[in-house]
Amino acid sequence: MSTSNDRRDRVWFVTGASSGFGRALSEAVLDRGDRLIATARDPEAIKDLVERDPRRVLALQLDVTDAEAARVALADAMLHFGRVDVVFNNAGYGHVGAIEELGDEELRRQLDVNLLGVINVTRAALPHLRRQRCGHLVQMSSLNGVEALPGAGYYAASKFGVEGFSETLAAEVEHLGIKVTIVEPGPFRTRFLEPGSARWAKPIPDYAASVGKSRETLREMDGRQPGDPARAARAIIQAVQADAPPLRLVLGRMALEHVRARLDARRKELDAWALLGAAADFPANGHEELVLKAYDAFNEREIEAGVALMDPEVDWPNVPKGGFVHGQDQVRAHWREQFGQADPRIEVAAIAQTGEGRVEASVRQIVRGLDGAELSDDRLLHVFTIANDHIRRMEVKSR
Repeated sequence: MSTSNDRRDRVWFVTGASSGFGRALSEAVLDRGDRLIATARDPEAIKDLVERDPRRVLALQLDVTDAEAARVALADAMLHFGRVDVVFNNAGYGHVGAIEELGDEELRRQLDVNLLGVINVTRAALPHLRRQRCGHLVQMSSLNGVEALPGAGYYAASKFGVEGFSETLAAEVEHLGIKVTIVEPGPFRTRFLEPGSARWAKPIPDYAASVGKSRETLREMDGRQPGDPARAARAIIQAVQADAPPLRLVLGRMALEHVRARLDARRKELDAWALLGAAADFPANGHEELVLKAYDAFNEREIEAGVALMDPEVDWPNVPKGGFVHGQDQVRAHWREQFGQADPRIEVAAIAQTGEGRVEASVRQIVRGLDGAELSDDRLLHVFTIANDHIRRMEVKSR
Protein backbone atom coordinates (compact mmCIF):
# COMPACT_ATOMS: atom_id res chain seq x y z
CA MET A 1 0.00 0.00 0.00
CA SER A 2 1.50 3.29 -1.12
CA THR A 3 1.29 6.30 1.18
CA SER A 4 3.35 8.84 -0.71
CA ASN A 5 0.44 11.22 -0.17
CA ASP A 6 1.42 11.46 3.52
CA ARG A 7 1.08 15.25 3.60
CA ARG A 8 1.19 17.01 6.95
CA ASP A 9 -1.05 19.84 8.04
CA ARG A 10 -4.30 18.44 6.66
CA VAL A 11 -7.47 20.14 7.84
CA TRP A 12 -9.97 17.67 9.30
CA PHE A 13 -13.65 18.39 9.92
CA VAL A 14 -14.96 15.92 12.52
CA THR A 15 -18.57 15.51 13.63
CA GLY A 16 -19.36 13.97 17.01
CA ALA A 17 -15.89 14.88 18.29
CA SER A 18 -16.84 14.74 21.96
CA SER A 19 -16.63 10.95 22.31
CA GLY A 20 -16.09 7.60 20.64
CA PHE A 21 -14.41 7.44 17.25
CA GLY A 22 -14.82 11.20 16.82
CA ARG A 23 -12.79 11.89 19.94
CA ALA A 24 -10.18 9.23 19.12
CA LEU A 25 -9.68 10.56 15.60
CA SER A 26 -9.54 14.18 16.79
CA GLU A 27 -6.74 13.31 19.20
CA ALA A 28 -4.86 11.32 16.56
CA VAL A 29 -5.16 14.22 14.10
CA LEU A 30 -3.61 16.61 16.63
CA ASP A 31 -0.91 14.09 17.55
CA ARG A 32 0.31 14.03 13.94
CA GLY A 33 0.37 17.83 13.62
CA ASP A 34 -2.73 18.35 11.48
CA ARG A 35 -5.41 20.98 11.97
CA LEU A 36 -8.88 20.21 13.30
CA ILE A 37 -12.41 21.55 13.19
CA ALA A 38 -14.06 19.64 16.05
CA THR A 39 -17.85 19.76 16.18
CA ALA A 40 -20.33 18.60 18.80
CA ARG A 41 -23.82 19.45 20.00
CA ASP A 42 -22.22 20.66 23.24
CA PRO A 43 -19.10 22.81 22.62
CA GLU A 44 -18.12 22.47 26.29
CA ALA A 45 -17.40 18.79 25.64
CA ILE A 46 -14.62 19.66 23.16
CA LYS A 47 -13.05 22.68 24.87
CA ASP A 48 -10.09 20.58 25.94
CA LEU A 49 -9.21 19.91 22.30
CA VAL A 50 -8.96 23.66 21.69
CA GLU A 51 -6.81 24.05 24.79
CA ARG A 52 -4.26 21.62 23.36
CA ASP A 53 -3.39 24.10 20.60
CA PRO A 54 -5.80 26.99 19.89
CA ARG A 55 -3.94 27.80 16.65
CA ARG A 56 -4.69 24.39 15.18
CA VAL A 57 -8.16 23.69 16.58
CA LEU A 58 -11.52 25.30 15.93
CA ALA A 59 -14.47 24.08 18.00
CA LEU A 60 -17.96 24.52 16.58
CA GLN A 61 -21.40 23.68 17.84
CA LEU A 62 -23.24 21.45 15.38
CA ASP A 63 -26.35 19.34 15.46
CA VAL A 64 -25.98 17.31 12.25
CA THR A 65 -29.76 16.99 11.89
CA ASP A 66 -29.86 20.73 11.07
CA ALA A 67 -28.92 21.09 7.38
CA GLU A 68 -28.52 24.87 7.58
CA ALA A 69 -26.28 24.57 10.65
CA ALA A 70 -24.09 22.13 8.71
CA ARG A 71 -23.72 24.64 5.86
CA VAL A 72 -22.80 27.38 8.31
CA ALA A 73 -20.25 25.15 10.07
CA LEU A 74 -18.51 24.23 6.81
CA ALA A 75 -18.47 27.88 5.74
CA ASP A 76 -16.94 28.87 9.11
CA ALA A 77 -14.32 26.13 8.74
CA MET A 78 -13.35 27.36 5.28
CA LEU A 79 -13.18 30.94 6.50
CA HIS A 80 -11.01 29.98 9.46
CA PHE A 81 -8.48 27.63 7.79
CA GLY A 82 -8.98 28.39 4.10
CA ARG A 83 -9.69 24.77 3.16
CA VAL A 84 -11.03 21.44 4.40
CA ASP A 85 -9.16 18.29 3.38
CA VAL A 86 -11.03 15.52 5.20
CA VAL A 87 -14.61 15.36 6.47
CA PHE A 88 -15.19 12.63 9.05
CA ASN A 89 -18.94 11.98 9.27
CA ASN A 90 -18.97 10.25 12.62
CA ALA A 91 -21.92 11.59 14.65
CA GLY A 92 -24.45 8.89 15.48
CA TYR A 93 -25.88 6.60 18.13
CA GLY A 94 -27.56 3.21 18.50
CA HIS A 95 -31.08 2.36 19.59
CA VAL A 96 -31.51 -1.24 20.69
CA GLY A 97 -34.93 -2.79 20.35
CA ALA A 98 -37.14 -4.85 18.10
CA ILE A 99 -38.63 -3.08 15.11
CA GLU A 100 -42.04 -3.28 16.79
CA GLU A 101 -40.69 -1.96 20.10
CA LEU A 102 -39.50 1.45 18.81
CA GLY A 103 -42.03 4.22 18.25
CA ASP A 104 -42.38 6.63 15.35
CA GLU A 105 -40.39 9.41 16.98
CA GLU A 106 -37.57 7.03 17.92
CA LEU A 107 -37.38 5.77 14.34
CA ARG A 108 -37.24 9.28 12.89
CA ARG A 109 -34.59 10.39 15.37
CA GLN A 110 -32.39 7.37 14.58
CA LEU A 111 -32.53 8.05 10.84
CA ASP A 112 -32.25 11.83 11.28
CA VAL A 113 -28.96 11.55 13.14
CA ASN A 114 -27.27 8.52 11.60
CA LEU A 115 -28.32 8.87 7.96
CA LEU A 116 -29.67 12.35 7.29
CA GLY A 117 -26.91 13.82 9.47
CA VAL A 118 -24.31 12.25 7.17
CA ILE A 119 -26.21 13.52 4.13
CA ASN A 120 -26.53 17.04 5.58
CA VAL A 121 -22.82 17.39 6.32
CA THR A 122 -21.81 15.79 3.01
CA ARG A 123 -24.01 18.16 1.01
CA ALA A 124 -22.64 21.11 2.96
CA ALA A 125 -19.05 20.05 2.25
CA LEU A 126 -19.36 19.19 -1.44
CA PRO A 127 -19.40 22.73 -2.90
CA HIS A 128 -16.14 23.53 -1.08
CA LEU A 129 -14.43 20.25 -1.99
CA ARG A 130 -15.60 20.61 -5.59
CA ARG A 131 -14.07 24.08 -5.87
CA GLN A 132 -10.83 22.73 -4.36
CA ARG A 133 -10.91 19.74 -6.78
CA CYS A 134 -9.74 17.62 -3.86
CA GLY A 135 -10.85 16.30 -0.49
CA HIS A 136 -11.84 13.11 1.26
CA LEU A 137 -15.19 12.18 2.80
CA VAL A 138 -14.87 9.48 5.47
CA GLN A 139 -18.32 8.09 6.27
CA MET A 140 -18.87 6.15 9.48
CA SER A 141 -20.91 3.02 8.85
CA SER A 142 -20.75 -0.18 10.90
CA LEU A 143 -20.52 -3.93 10.74
CA ASN A 144 -24.31 -3.57 10.95
CA GLY A 145 -24.20 -1.72 7.65
CA VAL A 146 -23.23 -5.09 6.13
CA GLU A 147 -24.74 -7.62 8.52
CA ALA A 148 -28.05 -7.02 10.27
CA LEU A 149 -28.52 -7.73 13.97
CA PRO A 150 -31.85 -8.59 15.64
CA GLY A 151 -32.69 -5.64 17.85
CA ALA A 152 -30.87 -3.12 15.67
CA GLY A 153 -33.28 -2.83 12.75
CA TYR A 154 -33.46 0.96 12.66
CA TYR A 155 -29.75 1.35 13.35
CA ALA A 156 -28.99 -1.12 10.54
CA ALA A 157 -31.40 0.74 8.24
CA SER A 158 -29.47 3.96 8.88
CA LYS A 159 -26.09 2.33 8.26
CA PHE A 160 -27.22 0.41 5.17
CA GLY A 161 -28.44 3.82 3.98
CA VAL A 162 -25.03 5.37 4.61
CA GLU A 163 -23.45 2.56 2.58
CA GLY A 164 -25.69 3.07 -0.46
CA PHE A 165 -25.51 6.86 -0.29
CA SER A 166 -21.72 6.88 0.03
CA GLU A 167 -21.07 4.31 -2.71
CA THR A 168 -23.18 6.42 -5.08
CA LEU A 169 -21.36 9.53 -3.91
CA ALA A 170 -17.96 7.96 -4.63
CA ALA A 171 -18.93 7.29 -8.25
CA GLU A 172 -20.25 10.84 -8.68
CA VAL A 173 -17.23 12.75 -7.34
CA GLU A 174 -14.23 10.63 -8.31
CA HIS A 175 -13.55 12.66 -11.47
CA LEU A 176 -13.53 15.83 -9.34
CA GLY A 177 -10.58 14.60 -7.28
CA ILE A 178 -12.78 13.87 -4.24
CA LYS A 179 -12.36 10.52 -2.49
CA VAL A 180 -14.83 8.59 -0.34
CA THR A 181 -14.15 5.89 2.27
CA ILE A 182 -16.85 4.01 4.18
CA VAL A 183 -15.63 2.81 7.59
CA GLU A 184 -17.18 -0.44 8.88
CA PRO A 185 -16.09 -1.07 12.48
CA GLY A 186 -17.04 -4.01 14.63
CA PRO A 187 -17.33 -3.67 18.44
CA PHE A 188 -14.91 -1.06 19.81
CA ARG A 189 -14.39 0.04 23.37
CA THR A 190 -16.09 3.43 23.05
CA ARG A 191 -19.05 4.78 25.04
CA PHE A 192 -21.40 3.56 22.33
CA LEU A 193 -23.33 1.15 24.58
CA GLU A 194 -23.37 3.32 27.69
CA PRO A 195 -26.73 4.71 28.87
CA GLY A 196 -25.75 8.25 27.86
CA SER A 197 -25.19 7.16 24.30
CA ALA A 198 -27.14 4.04 23.31
CA ARG A 199 -30.87 3.87 23.92
CA TRP A 200 -32.78 0.74 24.87
CA ALA A 201 -36.42 0.13 24.02
CA LYS A 202 -38.86 -1.42 26.46
CA PRO A 203 -38.88 -5.17 25.68
CA ILE A 204 -41.86 -7.07 24.33
CA PRO A 205 -41.64 -10.60 25.81
CA ASP A 206 -42.44 -12.31 22.48
CA TYR A 207 -39.08 -11.12 21.12
CA ALA A 208 -37.00 -12.65 23.91
CA ALA A 209 -35.77 -15.49 21.67
CA SER A 210 -34.32 -13.11 19.05
CA VAL A 211 -33.89 -9.52 20.27
CA GLY A 212 -33.49 -10.66 23.85
CA LYS A 213 -30.34 -12.56 22.93
CA SER A 214 -28.90 -9.45 21.27
CA ARG A 215 -29.65 -7.34 24.33
CA GLU A 216 -27.86 -9.83 26.54
CA THR A 217 -24.85 -10.09 24.22
CA LEU A 218 -24.49 -6.31 23.91
CA ARG A 219 -24.73 -5.72 27.64
CA GLU A 220 -22.16 -8.43 28.34
CA MET A 221 -19.83 -6.97 25.71
CA ASP A 222 -19.98 -3.38 26.99
CA GLY A 223 -16.57 -2.43 28.31
CA ARG A 224 -15.00 -5.60 26.92
CA GLN A 225 -15.20 -4.87 23.20
CA PRO A 226 -12.06 -6.10 21.39
CA GLY A 227 -11.53 -2.95 19.31
CA ASP A 228 -9.17 -0.15 20.37
CA PRO A 229 -10.48 3.29 19.23
CA ALA A 230 -6.98 4.80 19.17
CA ARG A 231 -5.70 2.11 16.81
CA ALA A 232 -8.83 2.50 14.70
CA ALA A 233 -8.18 6.23 14.41
CA ARG A 234 -4.62 5.61 13.22
CA ALA A 235 -5.90 3.08 10.69
CA ILE A 236 -8.36 5.63 9.30
CA ILE A 237 -5.60 8.22 8.97
CA GLN A 238 -3.37 5.70 7.20
CA ALA A 239 -6.17 4.89 4.76
CA VAL A 240 -6.70 8.59 4.03
CA GLN A 241 -2.96 9.00 3.38
CA ALA A 242 -2.92 6.21 0.78
CA ASP A 243 -2.57 7.10 -2.90
CA ALA A 244 -5.51 4.79 -3.64
CA PRO A 245 -7.63 4.75 -0.47
CA PRO A 246 -10.25 2.02 -0.09
CA LEU A 247 -13.92 2.57 -0.72
CA ARG A 248 -14.56 0.43 2.35
CA LEU A 249 -12.37 0.00 5.41
CA VAL A 250 -13.40 -2.82 7.76
CA LEU A 251 -12.01 -2.36 11.27
CA GLY A 252 -11.44 -5.12 13.82
CA ARG A 253 -10.99 -8.88 13.50
CA MET A 254 -14.59 -9.62 14.46
CA ALA A 255 -15.89 -7.32 11.73
CA LEU A 256 -13.51 -8.85 9.18
CA GLU A 257 -14.69 -12.36 10.02
CA HIS A 258 -18.38 -11.43 9.94
CA VAL A 259 -18.14 -9.41 6.72
CA ARG A 260 -16.32 -12.26 4.96
CA ALA A 261 -18.94 -14.77 6.15
CA ARG A 262 -21.79 -12.49 5.08
CA LEU A 263 -20.33 -11.94 1.62
CA ASP A 264 -19.69 -15.67 1.19
CA ALA A 265 -23.28 -16.46 2.21
CA ARG A 266 -24.66 -13.87 -0.20
CA ARG A 267 -22.56 -15.26 -3.05
CA LYS A 268 -23.72 -18.79 -2.27
CA GLU A 269 -27.37 -17.73 -2.23
CA LEU A 270 -26.88 -15.66 -5.39
CA ASP A 271 -25.48 -18.66 -7.24
CA ALA A 272 -28.19 -21.00 -5.93
CA TRP A 273 -30.99 -18.78 -7.26
CA ALA A 274 -29.20 -17.33 -10.28
CA LEU A 275 -31.12 -19.33 -12.86
CA LEU A 276 -34.50 -18.32 -11.50
CA GLY A 277 -33.43 -14.70 -11.28
CA ALA A 278 -31.93 -14.63 -14.78
CA ALA A 279 -35.09 -16.21 -16.22
CA ALA A 280 -37.01 -13.02 -15.39
CA ASP A 281 -35.42 -11.22 -18.38
CA PHE A 282 -36.79 -11.20 -21.89
CA PRO A 283 -34.98 -13.95 -23.83
CA ALA A 284 -31.71 -12.71 -25.26
CA ASN A 285 -31.76 -14.75 -28.45
CA GLY A 286 -34.43 -17.43 -28.22
CA HIS A 287 -32.09 -20.17 -27.00
CA GLU A 288 -34.15 -20.66 -23.85
CA GLU A 289 -37.25 -21.28 -26.01
CA LEU A 290 -35.30 -23.82 -28.04
CA VAL A 291 -34.48 -25.81 -24.91
CA LEU A 292 -38.03 -25.50 -23.56
CA LYS A 293 -39.36 -26.88 -26.85
CA ALA A 294 -37.03 -29.86 -26.44
CA TYR A 295 -38.40 -30.50 -22.93
CA ASP A 296 -41.96 -30.20 -24.21
CA ALA A 297 -41.23 -32.72 -26.96
CA PHE A 298 -39.70 -35.10 -24.38
CA ASN A 299 -42.68 -34.81 -22.04
CA GLU A 300 -45.17 -35.24 -24.91
CA ARG A 301 -43.22 -38.23 -26.31
CA GLU A 302 -42.82 -36.38 -29.62
CA ILE A 303 -39.47 -37.95 -30.43
CA GLU A 304 -39.06 -36.66 -33.96
CA ALA A 305 -39.98 -33.09 -32.96
CA GLY A 306 -37.36 -33.19 -30.20
CA VAL A 307 -34.65 -34.74 -32.35
CA ALA A 308 -35.26 -32.08 -35.02
CA LEU A 309 -34.15 -29.43 -32.50
CA MET A 310 -30.72 -31.06 -32.14
CA ASP A 311 -27.58 -30.78 -34.20
CA PRO A 312 -26.84 -33.87 -36.35
CA GLU A 313 -23.65 -34.34 -34.30
CA VAL A 314 -25.26 -33.67 -30.91
CA ASP A 315 -23.41 -35.05 -27.85
CA TRP A 316 -24.81 -36.19 -24.51
CA PRO A 317 -21.63 -37.13 -22.62
CA ASN A 318 -23.23 -38.24 -19.35
CA VAL A 319 -26.56 -39.92 -19.91
CA PRO A 320 -27.71 -42.28 -17.11
CA LYS A 321 -25.25 -45.00 -16.07
CA GLY A 322 -22.33 -43.07 -17.54
CA GLY A 323 -23.20 -43.74 -21.16
CA PHE A 324 -22.55 -41.52 -24.13
CA VAL A 325 -25.05 -40.52 -26.79
CA HIS A 326 -23.79 -39.05 -30.05
CA GLY A 327 -25.84 -37.91 -33.00
CA GLN A 328 -29.55 -37.70 -33.70
CA ASP A 329 -29.99 -41.43 -34.30
CA GLN A 330 -28.60 -42.34 -30.88
CA VAL A 331 -30.77 -39.67 -29.19
CA ARG A 332 -33.80 -41.12 -30.96
CA ALA A 333 -32.89 -44.65 -29.85
CA HIS A 334 -32.14 -43.51 -26.28
CA TRP A 335 -35.52 -41.80 -25.92
CA ARG A 336 -37.38 -44.79 -27.34
CA GLU A 337 -35.61 -47.07 -24.90
CA GLN A 338 -36.48 -44.78 -21.97
CA PHE A 339 -40.13 -44.51 -22.91
CA GLY A 340 -40.42 -48.26 -23.37
CA GLN A 341 -39.15 -48.99 -19.86
CA ALA A 342 -40.51 -46.12 -17.72
CA ASP A 343 -42.51 -42.91 -17.66
CA PRO A 344 -40.02 -40.02 -17.22
CA ARG A 345 -41.03 -36.36 -16.98
CA ILE A 346 -39.02 -33.16 -16.64
CA GLU A 347 -40.27 -30.07 -14.78
CA VAL A 348 -38.30 -26.86 -15.38
CA ALA A 349 -37.76 -24.73 -12.26
CA ALA A 350 -35.61 -22.08 -13.96
CA ILE A 351 -33.81 -21.56 -17.24
CA ALA A 352 -31.45 -18.83 -18.39
CA GLN A 353 -28.81 -17.90 -20.92
CA THR A 354 -25.49 -17.94 -19.04
CA GLY A 355 -23.03 -17.14 -21.79
CA GLU A 356 -22.54 -17.06 -25.52
CA GLY A 357 -24.23 -20.19 -26.80
CA ARG A 358 -24.84 -21.64 -23.32
CA VAL A 359 -28.11 -22.23 -21.49
CA GLU A 360 -28.54 -23.68 -18.01
CA ALA A 361 -31.77 -25.22 -16.76
CA SER A 362 -32.57 -26.19 -13.19
CA VAL A 363 -34.97 -29.14 -13.45
CA ARG A 364 -36.80 -31.79 -11.49
CA GLN A 365 -36.71 -35.17 -13.21
CA ILE A 366 -39.42 -37.55 -12.00
CA VAL A 367 -39.34 -41.14 -13.25
CA ARG A 368 -42.26 -43.49 -12.68
CA GLY A 369 -42.59 -47.10 -13.65
CA LEU A 370 -45.07 -48.16 -16.29
CA ASP A 371 -47.29 -49.22 -13.40
CA GLY A 372 -47.24 -45.66 -11.97
CA ALA A 373 -44.85 -46.36 -9.06
CA GLU A 374 -42.27 -43.64 -8.44
CA LEU A 375 -38.76 -44.82 -9.26
CA SER A 376 -36.77 -41.59 -8.77
CA ASP A 377 -37.16 -37.88 -8.14
CA ASP A 378 -33.96 -35.90 -8.83
CA ARG A 379 -33.00 -32.22 -8.92
CA LEU A 380 -30.57 -31.73 -11.78
CA LEU A 381 -28.77 -29.00 -13.65
CA HIS A 382 -28.79 -29.35 -17.43
CA VAL A 383 -26.12 -27.39 -19.29
CA PHE A 384 -26.77 -26.90 -23.00
CA THR A 385 -24.44 -25.67 -25.72
CA ILE A 386 -26.31 -24.12 -28.66
CA ALA A 387 -24.84 -23.80 -32.16
CA ASN A 388 -26.61 -22.70 -35.34
CA ASP A 389 -29.93 -22.61 -33.45
CA HIS A 390 -29.70 -26.30 -32.54
CA ILE A 391 -28.72 -28.14 -29.37
CA ARG A 392 -25.11 -29.22 -29.86
CA ARG A 393 -24.35 -30.63 -26.41
CA MET A 394 -26.21 -31.39 -23.20
CA GLU A 395 -24.52 -32.21 -19.87
CA VAL A 396 -26.23 -33.31 -16.66
CA LYS A 397 -25.07 -32.28 -13.20
CA SER A 398 -26.55 -33.05 -9.78
CA ARG A 399 -27.67 -30.07 -7.71
